[in-house]
Amino acid sequence: MKKTLLIASALLLATLTYSQWTPIPVENTTSPVVALSGMEGTLFAGFDGDGIFVSSNAGDSWTDISGDLPNKNINYLFGATTDEPYLVGTQGGPFVGGIINGNGQYVNATGTGLPSTDITYFSKADDVEEIWVVGTRNQGVFTALDNENLVWNAANSGLSGNALNINGLSGYSDDIDTWALCTDNGIYFSQNQFAGWTSGNNGLSGDQLIVTGSLVLNTITIITTHGGAFMTQDLGQSWLPLIADVKFNALVFAIDFNSGQAAFFFLGESSYVTNDLISFTSLVTPGEIIAATTSATDLFIATTSSKSSNTSGGLYRQPISTVITAISRPAESASLAKLQQNNPNPFSQSTSINYSLKESDIVTLKIYDIMGREITTLVNGFSAAGNHQVSFENADLPAGLYFAVLKTKNNSTSIKLIKE
Repeated sequence: MKKTLLIASALLLATLTYSQWTPIPVENTTSPVVALSGMEGTLFAGFDGDGIFVSSNAGDSWTDISGDLPNKNINYLFGATTDEPYLVGTQGGPFVGGIINGNGQYVNATGTGLPSTDITYFSKADDVEEIWVVGTRNQGVFTALDNENLVWNAANSGLSGNALNINGLSGYSDDIDTWALCTDNGIYFSQNQFAGWTSGNNGLSGDQLIVTGSLVLNTITIITTHGGAFMTQDLGQSWLPLIADVKFNALVFAIDFNSGQAAFFFLGESSYVTNDLISFTSLVTPGEIIAATTSATDLFIATTSSKSSNTSGGLYRQPISTVITAISRPAESASLAKLQQNNPNPFSQSTSINYSLKESDIVTLKIYDIMGREITTLVNGFSAAGNHQVSFENADLPAGLYFAVLKTKNNSTSIKLIKE
């Protein structure tokens, strides 16, 4: 009966989120949206044939900024505002917009040394001596020093075959910079400024090797693939499955600035959202999601058309607060003991954990690492009925994934904690 109630609750939330997707038409376009980038109040949309459009009002109106872009088949976009440089990967090379007076004027960053101009990723790694980085379709990764005339050099040591088909790159800067490369043959890591790549695919196979998104949080890396979503704490030597056997095309981390709550969105043929990497709520969407981004207030998705599901592709938005508020709302439960998600999470120095009891009981609250080893005991003894809060402080604890387990005489419940 409990399982049925949980399923019904998830379906109710899914119906709610579907009803609040707002279609966003973009006039004077006929090709599909394949790339999205947003920050603050600006939204960039890249089309497979119609170039680039930008909106400063959540998609209510659009401006074509394709300008003198010689190739309007967009693969990749990264931009914050049109007042700052924005980076474009096209099927005809990498380009930089926003650095010449007036929108629609682009600097061709193809330079010399690129064997392929079919660009699937384009960025500037400021933490690595201001190196420019591109990912290509079937030719791998290339880097160039920040000069007026870019000279690209292959950075493919450790990559071969389908690993040269690049889908994305993410990184985390600390004492050691860690980069995670998404390819059609798995995930690869570099901690030596792109001089070499190490396979992190232990235990992954089949569609799980088509990696479409990654997020590096210090020692934790989360990936989406065509065969599910996974998390590792050891650079891919072992993987914890989060959601199995689902084709995902995008991974988005979003924060609702009104509430301060954060959420991970796993988006694709089916889509899910979570704020704790434990409970995943299914989202009903207008179709298979192929691109996504966020602004300060909204989640934007681009969907593809499908004859089998009778859906047409398009661009949609939904307030981030709608989803995050819904999944953060505590569910009704008959349990005599409840353990709430710690706050903040992730945390760096300390975090607070709240639990509540309907009846007085003998309670233990312990912290374990991902291998099941006990780290510390926060509570061990009698607790009166009501609400309780304890603080977990361990600044020297290695970054990673941990579990808080609350046990009473007849109940046991747990949450995941992420240490940055």
